[in-house]
This record gives sequence, C-alpha cells and structure tokens, in this order.
Amino acid sequence: MKNLSEKNFLFRMILWRPVAIAEWIESSRQEKINSMVFNGVQYVIFIFAIIIIHIVFLASMTKKHEITDRYFIRLLPDTINELYEQLLLNDLLVEYDGKFLQSSHKSIQMCDKILKKLIETNKEYIDDEKHIDTTWSTIIIDDDDEHFYSQTICSEKFLILTKKLVDLCDDDEHQLAYLIAHSLSHVILKHYREPLSNLRPTQIWKGLCMIYSSRLMWIFHPNELLKEKLTNFFRFIITSDEWARDICYEKYRKMLSKMNYSETLEQETDRIAMQLLSRACFNVKRVEKFADKCHQLMLSRQKSTTESVDHDNQRQELHYIYEHGHNNDEKCNRFNDEKFMKKIIQFRHECGCDPIE
Repeated sequence: MKNLSEKNFLFRMILWRPVAIAEWIESSRQEKINSMVFNGVQYVIFIFAIIIIHIVFLASMTKKHEITDRYFIRLLPDTINELYEQLLLNDLLVEYDGKFLQSSHKSIQMCDKILKKLIETNKEYIDDEKHIDTTWSTIIIDDDDEHFYSQTICSEKFLILTKKLVDLCDDDEHQLAYLIAHSLSHVILKHYREPLSNLRPTQIWKGLCMIYSSRLMWIFHPNELLKEKLTNFFRFIITSDEWARDICYEKYRKMLSKMNYSETLEQETDRIAMQLLSRACFNVKRVEKFADKCHQLMLSRQKSTTESVDHDNQRQELHYIYEHGHNNDEKCNRFNDEKFMKKIIQFRHECGCDPIE
C-alpha cells in the first residue's frame, strides 16, 4: 500500500496540469470566468509584491554622499567591487599581454610624476587614506587597435590608460594632468559604488540585470567563510561554481562598458578635478584644449562613419570619450563658461600659485 501511495502521489504530481486543464474545459462558463478573474488577481498581486520587494531593497541601499550630500543607490559594497576589479585586472593582463609600456618609458614616468604630485599636494584634503595615497601608479597599454580607454583599479591602486589617449595630450603636462585628475576624482567620489546613477528611468530592466549579476558574481565566488557555514551540497553549488561567477562577471562588465557617466556625476567630478589641478598649480586653462580635442575627435569620427560601421566597435574604440561625456556639448560648454573658469582661476590664486600666463 505504501508503494502504491507513493506511486499515486507521483502520478498526481505528473498529471496535475493536464487534469487541471481538463477540469477547466469541463467547467461552466461562470466557473471559467471566476477562475480567470482569480488567476488574474493572483498574478497582479505577485507582480506588485515583486515590485514592492525591489523598491524596499533599493530604498535600503540609498545613502547620502559624504562629499556632495547627494542621495544615491549604493549598488556595490567594497567587497563586491574589489572582486570585480580583481577579475577585470586579470582579464586586462591577459588581453593586452606584451603590450604594456615599460616603467622606464617617458610616458609612464611623466604620468607617475603628475599622479604623485596631484596626490601629495591634495592629501590633506582627501579623507580617504585607504584608496588614495602615493602608492598609486600608472599602467599604459600600447594598443594596436588604438583605443581611447581608461580604467581605475582602486583595490590595487592602478590607473590604466592607453597610449593613444595619452598621446592625445601632445606631451602637455597640463592636459595630461587633467586626464589623470579626472580619473582620480571618480575614485575620490567613489562613483564605482553607484552605476545605477548613470541609468535613465526607462532603463529599469538594465538596472535589475546589474543588481543581480553583481550579487551573483559575488555569491558564486569561492568563499571560505561561506564554506564553513553551508552544508556539503550547498557548499558545492554556491561556493565552487566559478563558471557561473565568470558568466555573471562578463555580463556585468559588458553592461558597464556600454554605460556613460551621467551629467550629474561628470559635473561633480570635474569640480573636484579642477580643485586638484589648482592646488597642484597646473594651468587649468589648458583643460579646455583637451576637452575640445576630444569633442572634435568625436565629431570627425561621426562624420566619417558609414552605415556599415558597427556602432559598438566605434564606441569601444572611443570608450573614454563616450564614458566621460566628451561626445556631447555639455563638457566643452563647461570649460568655455567664463563664470565657472573665473571661479577656478580665483581658487587657484588662493592656493598660492603663480598667475597663469
């Protein structure tokens, strides 16, 4: 009888849906209407429950920025960001193997000198000794594809630039100083924590994908603490599946590579960058020249682009220009704004720097 009972239960599980459909067909018209209404209400309640759960989750991650007093959704804790940067750095080392400039190269020495000067002259104003100190160094990729690309690895204190992007500065230390100060300012403001701030309200699905891919990337990463707390079965599923972790990482990296910093984040980054430059007594007027070159480069590529050229390939080539807002007019207008530049020059003068010639 026990075996028969288990067999009947198994049959009931297998035939549940076909039997339910047959019963629905045989039911009366009123019963069908009632069933459809009931199921519809259930689905609506389920959808609203999912929405409310996500709203509560996002609200719990809403923080007030320590520097700008702006409210933002903190998607990435430091632990998850460090994991992402570790995986990203490993990928970049493999992708550009043999294409890194030697530390003795002129461009590397120039960038490192500027980077250390910016940090040393601003260290008393930067309240983040964990991420910002003079141990930062520059890595330059001599890319055959000539991409305009930059990346900061906060956990390892690396600023990664392509030679094509450095060459855009024409060996002008003041333009190069802005390029470095801008990247450093994103680190000071910890913009890596809030990729959701760069999305439009209509990009809800992309935001959800970023939330889940970043969290799953961390969950699937081998973790000794979790191994101790989980049973053998879940330990194997959750903490050892690097294949699943890499899929989530690739998904997250791909989404970030197609994302531009919002105008709000770029404005506050440029304000901090100009302060860093002013305290280090760089010529802040040269920034306009760099921004204009980036914008003109973008316009020239757009004019020469044909329909056969893949937009994703162009975006990959001009990654820095897209990501940091040089593909629109706001950036150039900011540095052409006499009122804004007058304030920056006055601030530079108050820092005890010699007048700009």
